[in-house]
Amino acid sequence: MRRRRLWSVAAAAVALTMLGAPSARAEGRGDIRIIKRVVDGGTNVIVGVSKPVTFPIRMTVKDNSGVKGVDRVSTFSTHNLGGPVEWIDTSCVKKSKTTSDCTATMYVDPKAMPYVSDRDPDGIAGQWQVDATVNANDKDYWISDRIAAPAPAPR
Repeated sequence: MRRRRLWSVAAAAVALTMLGAPSARAEGRGDIRIIKRVVDGGTNVIVGVSKPVTFPIRMTVKDNSGVKGVDRVSTFSTHNLGGPVEWIDTSCVKKSKTTSDCTATMYVDPKAMPYVSDRDPDGIAGQWQVDATVNANDKDYWISDRIAAPAPAPR
């Protein structure tokens, strides 16, 4: 009973707070970049204790040869590097010869949370980050850690 109560508290506290901070690390080849990103329209993604949640991650991607697409999107807790969020799909709309707007659809089911962290039920609550891999028509690619993450604390 105590464990169930802890999971209820942890699930209610999960908020994906990703404000579009600059990338922390990236590797790749060429000039392709994610130049803008917005998670769930700029709001926090709040996950309760029972109802699954679907939310978008919008990215503006730019390359001189044009954008081929997005290969991977993941999001997870910055505290324990885990989380029950699934990448469902990505679609891209060409805005110009060099720029596309891509939207990844993410899904989280709070019933999966107990399987993420048996030791620390509160470990997935709090701040999360987004990673993504994008590809260009000329075979440029960019593998980015933290395309969106919590804003740094004020000093």
